[in-house]
Amino acid sequence: MRHAAKWSWAVVCCSLLPGWAAAQERTVADLMRGLQDPCAAIRAESAAGLGFVQGASAEAAVALARVLTDSDPQVRYEAALSLERMGEAAAPALPILAEALGDGCASVRARAASALGAIGKVEPNAVPLLRSLLRSEVDDGVGGQVVAALRRIGPEACVAAARELVLAEENLVPGALDAVKDAGAAAVPALLERLEADDCRSRIHVVHALSCADPNPALVEPVLQRMLAGDHSGKRVAAADLGWRLSPAMGADRVIRVLVAELERSLSSDYFPASCVLGLIGPEARPAVPALIAALERTACDPRLRNGAIEALGRIGAGAVEAVPVLERIAAQEPDLREAATSAIQSIRREGD
Repeated sequence: MRHAAKWSWAVVCCSLLPGWAAAQERTVADLMRGLQDPCAAIRAESAAGLGFVQGASAEAAVALARVLTDSDPQVRYEAALSLERMGEAAAPALPILAEALGDGCASVRARAASALGAIGKVEPNAVPLLRSLLRSEVDDGVGGQVVAALRRIGPEACVAAARELVLAEENLVPGALDAVKDAGAAAVPALLERLEADDCRSRIHVVHALSCADPNPALVEPVLQRMLAGDHSGKRVAAADLGWRLSPAMGADRVIRVLVAELERSLSSDYFPASCVLGLIGPEARPAVPALIAALERTACDPRLRNGAIEALGRIGAGAVEAVPVLERIAAQEPDLREAATSAIQSIRREGD
């Protein structure tokens, strides 16, 4: 592992050397002329070199911004990286950096986002641009750089982008929860609004984010009560999940009743998250065992949904001993669920010893 770390550091150093050497041996004027050279390698080296010039001028920033439209992706990458290194001095490049956020090369988009993070404290338009990219970006690596840029600008940027930070459909953007923590309680109103929205398709991520933001229960409780009393299945499950995460000792019985009701809705799309929350509650979810067993008996259900019920029974432990015969039958007859059922049986018996 130590050798791998040394090798990685060597690669980083080698990648920096051309730009650093160019900055030492050539004047700023030379480097700026090099940006127009017919050879792409020289343009890239010149762009990299400008990033190492101490006290680089606004003129250098504008020159680098121009090559963000270069036909060679390496030249564009080096230009964006140098603008990032220039920090606040790169503010004049904002208009073209904004265009670079739509570059066809993911690494260029990532570096452009990082550059916006470097100028965000002096350029108020940086945050709206980053928020817009976060809404449309499909590459996790780029999304992670956008989040890092928002965090670099400061907590106020994370507050402004609270909704976008939790919009991922299947996976949170890398670093998103850390950014929500940076935003703290100030992000809670926006997150609650998103959680209650009819078009929210990522409630589980909003719940995670809210639990990280450490919200005031007095602010959250009215929203949870509305959601629990409503007729939207997904909202009820999300409210039960958040209520348990924020205050396990408060209303556990009601949370479990809500989740059991969702389990009893045959083939419900919220069957899986309901069972997941019951698994999170663990042994205290013992009253839900009959409903979990009944859910397992619905063999027409998607195996993924039944797998959630199996995992919940395993997490409940010894209190789910009555489910063992059903789990044994599943382990013997259903190959797709055999591993999960066997693991659940072991957990139940281990807890009971």
